[in-house]
Amino acid sequence: MAFFDPPSYLRPAWIQTLLPAIPFGVKRKHPVLASAEDIILQVDGIRIHAALSRGTRRAIVILIHGWEGHIEAPYMLRTSQALSDHGFYVARLHLRDHGATHHLNEELFNGSMLDEHFEAVRQIAKMFPGFSVYLGGFSLGGNFALRIAARNSRVKTPIVNLKAVAAISPPLDPHRSTASMDEHRMLGRYLLWQWWRSLRTKEKLFPEKYNFSHLRKERSILNLTERLILAHSPFESLEEYFGTYTLGSEFFSRIKVPVSILTAEDDPIIPPEEYYSLRVGPNVRIQMEKHGGHVGFLRSLRYDCAYVEFLVNAYEEQEDILRQGQRSKESKKSVKVRRKVAKTVDGGRRKARTTRKKNR
Repeated sequence: MAFFDPPSYLRPAWIQTLLPAIPFGVKRKHPVLASAEDIILQVDGIRIHAALSRGTRRAIVILIHGWEGHIEAPYMLRTSQALSDHGFYVARLHLRDHGATHHLNEELFNGSMLDEHFEAVRQIAKMFPGFSVYLGGFSLGGNFALRIAARNSRVKTPIVNLKAVAAISPPLDPHRSTASMDEHRMLGRYLLWQWWRSLRTKEKLFPEKYNFSHLRKERSILNLTERLILAHSPFESLEEYFGTYTLGSEFFSRIKVPVSILTAEDDPIIPPEEYYSLRVGPNVRIQMEKHGGHVGFLRSLRYDCAYVEFLVNAYEEQEDILRQGQRSKESKKSVKVRRKVAKTVDGGRRKARTTRKKNR
């Protein structure tokens, strides 16, 4: 039986992609929101915002939203609420220039900015010594989460206790994904409108640095990306820029923690061929469903999304493995102690017998 099998009226990819983005079925007064603490993380002069909700177990999940999303997007709240109900601490991390964070930094956001977000995750993990740390992301946030996991496998100062990573609809080839946005008229226009709103906010905050008036007639996300990258980044071509966060088989071979990915064949942004050509090791599990759209996986009009169950299960499975490992260690330690005690007692008996023989 398929993990995700929606009713026929919810199967179209555009319904799966757009309907879950509507903030229905999200409890705005849920404790995960009411008790959230704002955190500003300082990374080499860069400021990154996160919201932390405390739990009841020694485990924290750090979630990263998608492009032009924010930490109160419906998918972030649904997932945070479910994780909170399972006792996890939850940190919702803002990418630069998303949500209401444009004022925190002058430089424009782009998808290559891994360093600051890796350090932000590392700092959050460091705040909770002894906690198991889990990472999750949606769309571009999933791409970031996977890159953070790969970097963590090779740096000298890693994210302490990072145990597993899960990603929902992460793009592997951002060039193709950006082109796909333009091909889907309704989705492309919506995302372009969202991006222009973000750019206008940046322009108002830093008028001495930014003036995007000459770009306002641009109707292609790909073309606008190229013009902004060439004007406001160190990259000399679109290919060089997209190459910084393109994920292939070699990339996945460098990840040493368990990785779980949920994606769909009918994703309007990510062609399934990107996943078909991947060769991954035993640490990486890819679950591709026939339906689901892009960060959709909507099971009913009650707005229960299967990605919530997928993420919770991925972290709970790892927690079970850790508990079993701990019990095994304790059992082995107990056996060693019993053997040592038995050896000491037995040695004492032998010594006593030898002493009695000498006395005779």
